This record gives sequence, C-alpha cells and structure tokens, in this order.
Amino acid sequence: MNSDQRSPAKQIIWWLTWVVLTGDLLLLPLLLRIGLSNRGASEFGWRLIFVVLPLAVAIGIRWLVLPRMGSTIPAFFLFLAGLILADMSGLMVLFLEPPYRAVLYCLCVVGMLQFIPLFVLKRQHHSGLPTNGGVSATSG
Repeated sequence: MNSDQRSPAKQIIWWLTWVVLTGDLLLLPLLLRIGLSNRGASEFGWRLIFVVLPLAVAIGIRWLVLPRMGSTIPAFFLFLAGLILADMSGLMVLFLEPPYRAVLYCLCVVGMLQFIPLFVLKRQHHSGLPTNGGVSATSG
C-alpha cells in the first residue's frame, strides 16, 4: 500500500462534506428566519411521503449498506447520497411546512448526524482487518 492511500486528505474530504451539508441544514432556518412551529392546520396529507421516504432511504444507506462497503470510493458516493437525501428531507420540512414540522426537522437533523464520518478513521484489529465494517481510509 502506498503512502497516498494512507493520506489524511481522504478523511478531510469526508469530514468537510459532512460539515458543509449538515451546517447547511442547521443554519438555513436561522439565516432565512424560518420558524419551525406549525402555522395553523396544514393539509399536507399524502405529501408527507416526500419528507419521510428520502429520510428512510438515507437511514437504510447508513446502517444497512455503508457498513458493508469494502472500498472507499463507492462508500463515499453512498455516504454522499445518504447525506443528500437526509438534507433534502430537511429542506422539504423547512419549505413545504408539513404537520409536526419541528419533530420532522429534528429527525432530519438526527438523520444528518448519523453520518458523522467516524467510521472513516483507520481502526485495525490485532488480526490486521478493519474493525469498522470494512470501510477505512486506507482501503480502496
């Protein structure tokens, strides 16, 4: 394995991507002065699926697919897809004003927080195999 694969640059890219997309979701309501309270009874109905479905897919990517990835590059694209789906759900909560707006927004923030790229850090078991589900900064 060459020294390029052990470079912390890969880890910085994962962390920077996570910080930018999570910060976007956290700062946007403050910058645009969007309140999270429900403004009366909203007839959102079946359109709630536009908030819940992308968030559910993001959670599935994080806990079912991402830990099984053996290579860094495909894992990064799945990481990015999951982050974008969770961020998209949060943005839909902010702009579509569904019922239970504050609760859904908090769930979307938790959906973003679950993607903290701690699993990228290189952790080796005494046998030499990664102990973090196969994804490490040195694989791929």
